[in-house]
Formats: sequence, C-alpha cells, structure tokens
Amino acid sequence: MIYLYLLSNLIFVTLLIQYTFKGESNTRFIIKMITCFHFVGLALFALTTKGFNSREIFLVVGLIFSFFGDLALGLKYKYKQALVLGLLFFMCAQVMYIISFGFNDFTLMIWLPLIMIGCIIAWRIRRNKHYSFRKMGLGVIVYACLLSLMMSSALSQWDLSLLSASFLCALGAILFLGSDFLLLHLYFYDHKKTSLVILYLILYHVGQNCLALSLWIK
Repeated sequence: MIYLYLLSNLIFVTLLIQYTFKGESNTRFIIKMITCFHFVGLALFALTTKGFNSREIFLVVGLIFSFFGDLALGLKYKYKQALVLGLLFFMCAQVMYIISFGFNDFTLMIWLPLIMIGCIIAWRIRRNKHYSFRKMGLGVIVYACLLSLMMSSALSQWDLSLLSASFLCALGAILFLGSDFLLLHLYFYDHKKTSLVILYLILYHVGQNCLALSLWIK
C-alpha cells in the first residue's frame, strides 16, 4: 500500500509542477488540493490505525493547518487577502510543530545562531530593491522566526539514529525551511527562476510527507 501512496504522490506532484507552469487556474487548485491532502491523509490514517499521543496530535494539527495554508495560497490569484491568510495558517502550523517537537537545552543553542544568520539575510534583502513584500514584511519576519524555531526544536530532539521518527521530523523540518526560503524568492522577488519552482515544490512535499511518515514510526 505504501508503494501506491508514493506513486500517487509522485504523480500529483508532477502534475502540480506541470500546471504551475501553465499559470493559476481552477484545475491547478484542485490538483494542489489533492496533492497536499496526501500528507494529511497519511497522518490521519496513522492516528486511526496506530493510536496516538499528545505529541502526535499536535503534529497532525500542524499538518492540517499547512493543508489549509496551501489552499489559501492556491487561491491568491482570485482573492487579494489569500496570501495573508495562507501566511497565518502556516504560522499556526509552525506553532503546532514546535509544541509537538518540544524543547530541550539544545533548542536555543541551535535557534540563536539561526536568528543571527536570519538577521544578516534580512538586512541584505532589505537593501535589495528587487524584493517587494507589499506590507507583509513584519509577517514574513515573524514567520521566519517561527520556522527557524521549528527546525531547531526538531533538530534538538533528533536521537542521531536513522529511519527513526525523530530523524524524519528533523529531515522534514530542514526541507520545510529550505522550501520556504525558495518560496520567499518566488513570491517577493522580481526575477523568478523556473528551477526554483520545481525545487520548491519537491522540497515542500517531501518535507511534509517526512513529518507525516514519522507518525508511523514509534
């Protein structure tokens, strides 16, 4: 069954990439919705099949918030406020992921250097006239802080073993951060590259599926 899931996921991600290059449309939105439902469905099926604990519940809620964030972003071509709504949904998703992963002594040790690096990147972006955040600058900064904290909390919980739930969460968090860094350039940068679209979609969906797959490993 896992092979059918992976095949279906691959097919719809490929279709999503193809229709993304054709431009925003109702067909692309439907494909995006089905593609994103893969990781939500996998997570919900894990809970109903294997049982759950509080950590896993927060992780599933985070995936659901991500799903609605994706839907909001998919409607940005119709509604002006969809981009803001999508950002808010993804902020909620990051909070749920952070609660799910938890904190320990290493979380801040990882997060603080990331914040410093983020400040340098933000300073350089602010000086670049090709970026336009359309009054969303503060929201993007808050989201970036939450995103980096989410990755820090996931990395700090990794027990250094491969093919474990903590490894999949850490990998998913890294890929999530990488995809959103690319998304920053796709949404707010004047000169967009085709290769970034493909890489963004691959990183994002692999990352979210890693988080969902972690629920199957105890």
